Amino acid sequence: MSMKAPGILALVLIAWGSQAFCLENPTGMRRGTPELKAAGPLAFSPEGILFTADSEGATILAIDLSEDEGGRRVKPILIPKIDEMIAAMLGTAPEEILIQDLAVNPVSGNVFFSVSRGRGDEAVPVLIRATKKGVVSEVSLKDVLYSEATIKNAPDPEARTRWGASLRADTITDLVFADGELFVAGLSNEEFSSMFRRLKFPFDDEAEVTSLEIYHVAHGAYETNAPIRTFAAFQMNNEPHIIAAYTCTPLVAFPMEKMADGAHVKGSTIAELGSGNRPLDIITYGRSGRSNVLIANNNRTLMKLETGEIAATKALTEPLDPENPTLVAGARYRALPMVGVLQIDNLNAQLVVMLQRDVATGDLNLTSVSKSRL
Repeated sequence: MSMKAPGILALVLIAWGSQAFCLENPTGMRRGTPELKAAGPLAFSPEGILFTADSEGATILAIDLSEDEGGRRVKPILIPKIDEMIAAMLGTAPEEILIQDLAVNPVSGNVFFSVSRGRGDEAVPVLIRATKKGVVSEVSLKDVLYSEATIKNAPDPEARTRWGASLRADTITDLVFADGELFVAGLSNEEFSSMFRRLKFPFDDEAEVTSLEIYHVAHGAYETNAPIRTFAAFQMNNEPHIIAAYTCTPLVAFPMEKMADGAHVKGSTIAELGSGNRPLDIITYGRSGRSNVLIANNNRTLMKLETGEIAATKALTEPLDPENPTLVAGARYRALPMVGVLQIDNLNAQLVVMLQRDVATGDLNLTSVSKSRL
């Protein structure tokens, strides 16, 4: 009996220690210094957990920043020439950095940027924080609380499109956190490579993976290999959906109830927003009792659509005039008089924050606009 007692006591202590750790750290995170191989999309949970995607490493990091509250009291923000500030801080020139994404921490109201220092294979990923007071600083990943999820069926690092672009770089094209899950858009190494992944948080070893198919109006064809470029979660007919934008520029709605593990889902193309355009960012926001979708583009103005208009639109299943590929069709949208908008997010209930290039001066500014003006 005396020989067994230490073993039993050890098991009790281990169990108690594990329980204490779970109570103190319900997100299942550990303390350490995670590695990022590439800068990618960002997202936040309502509790302020930062998710940052790394397509090169085929991973997603969840990081507990433990920022102070204050997001609901955020005032309008303006940081002129923010690219110059970030470049100077990193010891390089503005043309040697690339801001991949921005996201607002809903707890603190601070704006975070995913930045590449350098270009190509030599680029170094960096996380940047801009505070409500306009202070810009690098976010250290040393000795942080974090956890990690791995994308198991990512494209091979050497895989290329027929134009020579890296498929691996599109492993993760956008992130959205909603209803306790992290939604992940991107590519896989499967035959139907356009994928939508659902990861429960805290992370476990499994992800629900759905292959996607859309009708590309300008191409006059169904496609399964074009990745979602940017997407948002929204309610349509009181049911959860995602609204996804693709290059050249189909806008497609997918019902979440169909996004099951192993399923193949055809989306409803509810708008064609014009060829020769790449959607850069998309958010949803409420105003005057209505829900709206806001889209930033590289070759169009800022676009606004009402979700009621989206719900009332019949899916597009026929090609447009091949002699006029710039035609638009489907759900009506409003072209807002704002150009050069690269990234957007909800700053708070009243404001949208924007990373915007001034077309007259070339300056890259972080600014905000009242939702009442949109």
